[in-house]
Amino acid sequence: MFAHFGPDGADHCQGTFADRGECVAEPETVGSEATGPNRAGSASAGQCRPGSPRPKVIVEPDSLAQLDSLPTGSARSERTSLIAYATEVLATRRLVHSYLDGGNATWIKPAVMADRLAAAGVEKMRGFAVGVASFDATDISSTYGQQVATALSGLGVRGARFVIDTSRNGNGAMDENGQHVDSCNPAGRRLGVPSSIGVGGAEYR
Repeated sequence: MFAHFGPDGADHCQGTFADRGECVAEPETVGSEATGPNRAGSASAGQCRPGSPRPKVIVEPDSLAQLDSLPTGSARSERTSLIAYATEVLATRRLVHSYLDGGNATWIKPAVMADRLAAAGVEKMRGFAVGVASFDATDISSTYGQQVATALSGLGVRGARFVIDTSRNGNGAMDENGQHVDSCNPAGRRLGVPSSIGVGGAEYR
């Protein structure tokens, strides 16, 4: 779920919505589409039925990691409060597994990310996500996830689970010259390991 408004701080996009009102409405829409009945009163193909695999929602990729790129303290506080609102809404959707985005292993220090996740309400979520849209290898991402979870425990948020995006990290984040790749769709990347459960400390990967 990528629904913040305003620039993302990295000149990659200008946000999905034009104002705060549209942004606030989006968690309601996502939660309803994932769990609610369709107009005929029965679950649609994309909705969750009891006993079926639960939808997985990654909440606001990069938004917490990019807080330092926002121009003012009030802008950073507003973004955090909007994400916290989304966690409250999605927490009521018990058939959905929602994870706050926690950046990636080579971006924000674990203790800093833990502070941001805690402020945004990660304790209401299933956990947090790492490596979304990045190329860090799974073992590196798993170590980072464990470090963030440990830091969260120190803040009183115990038992936080995490997921790892392995959709593009099969070759890791280093190019043939030993340089870390940061650009979108750099050459030489490939799929990572197939999705699995309970491997390397992560709930899924």
